[in-house]
Amino acid sequence: MKTLELLMSARAIISEPENWLQGRLYNSDLNAACAVGALVITVNQSRSLMDLWNSQQIAPALHLLAELLPDDSKKDQFAVQSDYDWHKVAIYNNSHTHEEVLALFDIAIAKALVIQSQLANTSPSVEEPAIAFRSAQLVGV
Repeated sequence: MKTLELLMSARAIISEPENWLQGRLYNSDLNAACAVGALVITVNQSRSLMDLWNSQQIAPALHLLAELLPDDSKKDQFAVQSDYDWHKVAIYNNSHTHEEVLALFDIAIAKALVIQSQLANTSPSVEEPAIAFRSAQLVGV
């Protein structure tokens, strides 16, 4: 699964407030998750975390999300001490609102669209930069 598809699928899982969690990776029914848990569910319905971490399937998506965190999140003492993108994203998820987490995904999706377009040597649609701009305003990027 490509990074763009992974981000879009994970965002869809947590799109409704009742399907978004803080402090837990995901629920037993796999219909609610945190930002990291949504990525896990998207690529690994079997719930075997060790297989997932070893395969590094979600690493590019986590890295993109971590890179796009607002500056105030990067100053969090626990996030600064962590070298792990999943930890930085989890801290952001647990300390920010549902709307802010969705905006982070929107920005990451817009950036992934631009990257994909550049790799394909095409231009993204007019709506994509507008979505990224609105989301960036919301989270203060």
